[in-house]
Amino acid sequence: MIDRQSLVVMTPSHHGEVCTGYVSGLLQCSDLIGGTAFIVGMSEINLARNLMVNAFLNLPEQFEWLVMIDADLEFSRQDFLYLCEEFPLMDYTAVGEGVTATHAIVSAEYARRPIDARAPTPRGPAKLAVGFARIHRQVFAALREVKNSEGHELVQTFFRQGQVLHDYFPTGAQGDGHWLSEDHGFFRLCQLAGIIPRIECRAQLIHWGRHGARYESGVVASPALD
Repeated sequence: MIDRQSLVVMTPSHHGEVCTGYVSGLLQCSDLIGGTAFIVGMSEINLARNLMVNAFLNLPEQFEWLVMIDADLEFSRQDFLYLCEEFPLMDYTAVGEGVTATHAIVSAEYARRPIDARAPTPRGPAKLAVGFARIHRQVFAALREVKNSEGHELVQTFFRQGQVLHDYFPTGAQGDGHWLSEDHGFFRLCQLAGIIPRIECRAQLIHWGRHGARYESGVVASPALD
């Protein structure tokens, strides 16, 4: 288990609300967490996540790990232990030139929120998402170093309330005709930086909306091991 004094849990919540399962999970894990914080009043999720990262990076460097947990996810102590299982940062065999296979990012899969509990076929799980994820602070430094073919930094900066922030969660239409969500924008930057996440599939998270959707797999996977 990662040292609790190096972990901070941060959660975006537009209206300042969280589901009861989130509260239960946080209470179960109170002895495993070095600090908590909430980003409230921001309806744009990509901006909320960037504000969260900025707040994390301004914390003392003893906080090495940012744990992102969304307000609509129910989790248990065991789920949190899976997420924060300790491995050396450099623990995989590199899968290609310039690729850094690390445990610097752990991302848990979870079920998508069901629109209708009576739907006969459940939607596939959310993959490569940061709704329940652990990220080392060195990842953000590495992303700021990523440049395009012309030598320009891919992580854009912007001003907000007198501060210069970085956009680690770019969203929008791509030249190939696809729309990039904030989660996939982040992991696309990680791919360009040669950082491969560990995908945690053992956590049995419940994603709440009008109904709850439970994720159950029992498998640990990583793109680095494919």
